Amino acid sequence: MTRKFLGVALVATISVFTARARGASFTAGDLVVNTYAYGDSELENGAPSTITLQEFSPSGGSAILADTLPTTNGVGGSSNLGIVGEYGGSSEGLIQLSGDGQYITLTGYSGVPADAGNYSQSTTELAQSTDTAVPRVVALIGQNESINSSTEMNDVYNTNNPRSAYSANGTTFYVSGQGDGNTTDQGVYYGPIGLNTVSTSNTPTSIYNAHDTRYVTAYNGNLYQSMDTSSGSHTGVYQYSGTPTGAQTPTLITAANNGLSGTSELFYSPDGFYFANSTTLYVADTGEPKAGPSSGKQTDGGIQKWTFANSKWTLQYTLLPSTASESDIWVPSGNPNGATTGQTGFAGITGQVVGGQVDLYAVSYAFGNDEPNGLFAIDDTLSSTTGTGETFTELETAGGDGGVNFKGVSFAPQAVPEPASFAVLSLGGALLLARRKDKKPR
Repeated sequence: MTRKFLGVALVATISVFTARARGASFTAGDLVVNTYAYGDSELENGAPSTITLQEFSPSGGSAILADTLPTTNGVGGSSNLGIVGEYGGSSEGLIQLSGDGQYITLTGYSGVPADAGNYSQSTTELAQSTDTAVPRVVALIGQNESINSSTEMNDVYNTNNPRSAYSANGTTFYVSGQGDGNTTDQGVYYGPIGLNTVSTSNTPTSIYNAHDTRYVTAYNGNLYQSMDTSSGSHTGVYQYSGTPTGAQTPTLITAANNGLSGTSELFYSPDGFYFANSTTLYVADTGEPKAGPSSGKQTDGGIQKWTFANSKWTLQYTLLPSTASESDIWVPSGNPNGATTGQTGFAGITGQVVGGQVDLYAVSYAFGNDEPNGLFAIDDTLSSTTGTGETFTELETAGGDGGVNFKGVSFAPQAVPEPASFAVLSLGGALLLARRKDKKPR
């Protein structure tokens, strides 16, 4: 059940957060999980939450590092904005690496509202705030916890969630989300990092805005997005031709349903996805689509494996942990009807191919927004068409019940290489110093 929260709490809540000293480093190869309510007191659905990036070893164990992003403006750069998330926002919080592997990209809301006075008088939950009162933010996080949260927009995702962002190399971005139903504020947009529509007349470029969108990313030179609509007919993973910088209509590559009808029809609910190679796609399905439980039709929550052959993508199987191996309640795949608690599928996902095996890491999706969920490791054989032999391991469980909530997962960013000129200068300085030490006094 969604609980309303008094808007006036936004400024009061974030004002007590103090950003800790930044500068620790993520370790390449480790996992980073986007976490809401880490270190916060109990939150209600709709309340603003700190965003904390927790680092975990792929082999499991306690968090190695916890980087809570600044909630006040100007930290890490004069144009940076404080950034928060909406606690209980089930369709936001996905993260991923930039194309060059040097940044984690994510979305959120301005920690210091542009119209704090107007927002503080409302009883609106954070994601339902207007974009003019609480601008939406895109942020890049570097390997050493550097942050660029200077991208601020008050003309997209009005009264709804920004969901994910992708950047090729930290200079431009694609952002995805849901607005108020108008085609002027939903879907996918493109722009330069540092775009500010609050203090300037600049606007992001519309790419596709016919429907709201979820995860957006690029692979092998093309842009992709996922959609989960109440009609079901537009649901699936979509591909663009190239990485567009202007309006383009993408093509659906995964089926919206299994071709059956009536109560036998299977509804998909894709969120994050990962390409193992050009012919193998893993899709994190939340298992709780808008048209599923209310219509009595089955869903397919879990990790779906799609393969490309004969000019089309085909679903091979869906990976789901067995109930016997889980300490948490897991709603059986395809049967969430009548359930009021438990995990129904997955939202965020990343992975890597090692030999003939695929190492997947995914964040589970809970039936209730503030219920416990977890970070899972899944092993699958790349060539398998049956899923036989796959394994699931829960690496860490979030708190839930008004406490910690896991949102998305990615690998840790790599260090930004030093410019060649700087490296030469450093080497030259070292040689000069050596020569001075060797030089004998006259």
